[in-house]
Parts: sequence; structure tokens; C-alpha cells
Amino acid sequence: MLPLHEILLRLTVAAALGAIIGIERDLRRRPAGIRTSLFVCLATALFTILSGEIAHRFGDTGSTRIASNIVQGIGFLGAGAILRESGSVVGMTTAATVFVEAAIGMAVGGGFYVVAGYATALVLFGLVVIGWIAQRFNLKLWFGGHRLDRAALQFEVPYHGVPDYDEPCGQCRRRSAAADGRHENDHEAFPRIDGGRELHR
Repeated sequence: MLPLHEILLRLTVAAALGAIIGIERDLRRRPAGIRTSLFVCLATALFTILSGEIAHRFGDTGSTRIASNIVQGIGFLGAGAILRESGSVVGMTTAATVFVEAAIGMAVGGGFYVVAGYATALVLFGLVVIGWIAQRFNLKLWFGGHRLDRAALQFEVPYHGVPDYDEPCGQCRRRSAAADGRHENDHEAFPRIDGGRELHR
């Protein structure tokens, strides 16, 4: 059985590590900010602690039964962060970050403070440093052959002008004759606005 102060320490460390990762997400205005990251790490740490404590109290040999289901639950949470926008998939980094936060919370819940702290540092390195390098040198364009730089795309819609009507159609002649009581061959022409060919009615 873990003493109460040890349980509280693990929960506090898990919440702190999650909040540190969430600060970076909030600064970049990404989903899963401070509160979400804090809650993910805190919840997974608590589940890990409870998994061992409940098994020990009731004499259950499956001390990791509860903790083993964390991965499935986090998978649903991460899937909600993945969206399709303008033909591309966005939110993959956020979903992967949530997945890593769950692992960090489980590490803290198991008492692996050093491992959890080092994993947090690696996550921040990937989000901040590698993210800056990828944006600075546009690595998605270089290494993702199916991705295109939107700024480089220029769309031009061809303009073919107004269709030419050199001669009045039969329908127009019939309609004009019916309205004016004249013969359909009688045709009254009006000059175009641009001074070119004549329009008819």
C-alpha cells in the first residue's frame, strides 16, 4: 500500500508535467491546451495508482488490469482531435501529444519520476525545436511529396467573354413577333453598349 503523501505527490507531479506540455499547446493556439493536458496526465496517473492499490487491497493478481485499458480510452480521445480540412488531415500532432501525455501520467503513477520528466523534455523538444525547424525550412514540402505549398498555387479562371449572337435565334424571332404583332422576319436591332454588334429582342 502506498502512503497518502506518496499518492498526492505522484498526482501533483503528473498534473505539473501535463500543464507544462499544455502551455506550449496553448501558446500555439492548438487544441488540448493546459487543462486538457493536465487532466490527461492526472487521470492516467490516478488510474495507474488505483489499479495497483485496488488489486493489492482485494488480493487480485491482475494489478495492471485497469491501467491496461487506458490506451484504448486515450485512443478515442486522440481520434476526436483529428479532423479533415481542405482535403488534408489536421490534428495528428495534437492526437500524438495526448497519447504521450497518457504515457507520462502512467509513468508518474508508477513512480518513475525521472522517466516521466525525461519524456516530458523530449516532447517539448519535439514540439518546440523540431516544430520550428520544420516550419523554418518547410520540411513538409520537401519530404511530403503529396503536399503542396498553398502559397505557391495560383489559380486563374479563363474568361471567354460573352457568346456571340450575330443572328437572332428562331425562338427570339417568334417571341418578338408574338409580342409586337409583327411578322417573325421583321427584326428591330438595337446597338450594343460597347458599340459593337447589334442586339435583338
